[in-house]
Amino acid sequence: MVQNAWDNEEGRMFHLINDDHDAMFMIDLCFFCSSGSNVEEEFYDGDDDWDSHYQLYKDGMDAGMDGGWGGGRDGEFYHDGDEGSRDAIDRNHDSEGIAAPINVHDNQNYNGSLPSLHYNPYAWTQGLNIIYVDAPVGTGFSYSTTQEGYYIDDYEAVSQIYQFLSKWLLAHPQYFENMLYVGGDSYSGIPLPMIVQEIFNGKLGFDAGNQAGTYPFMNLRGYVLGNPKTDDFLDDNSRVPFAHRLTLISDELFESAKESCNGDYVNVNENNTQCVSDIQEIDELLLQINLMQVLEPNCQTASPRSGKEYLNRRYLEEDIDESLLVQTSSAYWCREYNYVLAGVWANDKSVRAALNVRNGTIGVWKRCNSSIAYTKTVTSTVDYHRNLSNTNLRALIYSGDHDLSVTHLGTQYWISLLNLTQYEIWRTWYVDGQVAG
Repeated sequence: MVQNAWDNEEGRMFHLINDDHDAMFMIDLCFFCSSGSNVEEEFYDGDDDWDSHYQLYKDGMDAGMDGGWGGGRDGEFYHDGDEGSRDAIDRNHDSEGIAAPINVHDNQNYNGSLPSLHYNPYAWTQGLNIIYVDAPVGTGFSYSTTQEGYYIDDYEAVSQIYQFLSKWLLAHPQYFENMLYVGGDSYSGIPLPMIVQEIFNGKLGFDAGNQAGTYPFMNLRGYVLGNPKTDDFLDDNSRVPFAHRLTLISDELFESAKESCNGDYVNVNENNTQCVSDIQEIDELLLQINLMQVLEPNCQTASPRSGKEYLNRRYLEEDIDESLLVQTSSAYWCREYNYVLAGVWANDKSVRAALNVRNGTIGVWKRCNSSIAYTKTVTSTVDYHRNLSNTNLRALIYSGDHDLSVTHLGTQYWISLLNLTQYEIWRTWYVDGQVAG
């Protein structure tokens, strides 16, 4: 795992440590991929222009409450973490994971009944309070009462989530003083820095006495991002050198592409025949690679028509048949098999009733919903990170070293553009006395 962090109060790189469970809480954004479990409350963001209902999942926020989150890796019910970003602890305890308070049991002995749950001893929620939000509207169990409410873009999503968090805090003033961190991964790398900037600006306004009770005080301390989509060009352009590092493409092909394309593997001039040829060859070599975790099988049920189409798709709508659960002698293990149990559990009538999901608001629950009418209007959030690096906020950015979709090379490059003072450049990570990275 590659980890980068900075502490602006002390002007140096740092490692984020949580040591006060009662005094901290975190909002985790699950963009496009659901956290879909404990629907304790539903919030209507009452802007006259839209009527969207966000579902809230929370863990550890109240005494005796059992929390959870949904649709993540390993079939566990928590938010969708990229397989490539699993750290050494997660690899050593692969059936447990590190984030979810509650997990769905694996499918090895599944008998067709309602999948059972078990507590995760490695959950992040043992160290801090977390609330999880399915966003944008249409993700998980969140919904709109009008069709128009589903047509939003990055800016509108940011505004809605900010209003959502404000209303939640107004309804729960006991958490005003808790230190707040905002977290997410993957595509959350676009809206999350914007949301943090919005919260920070609101905090400045509150401190200046300009809020007039409209928005509550938020004790914002920082943000956390895993394998974050940050800049369209930088992220996509880093895939070719990263694939070369992994020996997925040859030295000769990489050097040819680097020279013929002049280091730009995204904006390819169709008249540059050598560059076009090199990129096509690279696309074909990567076509059958699992972008999220290059070491795992590529188990998608329907492949895109071309390598270029495949590389450009971070989220593919899943169409996993429940018959996969009875395949006891598969040629290879597929992570997608475990996702089936998440869907079985979330779509059970008794589960929906227990989660207080309103009847008729959501059809079939999907772990990741790629059919949302969402317009991606922001192509880069590097400037937001640059602005935030000049505040007193803390940030933790971590990346998986086998994620070819949002590579750690691209992430490290845009971090270098922030011109931060480096406190610790590179060091070994140990797990159980062994070097893990």
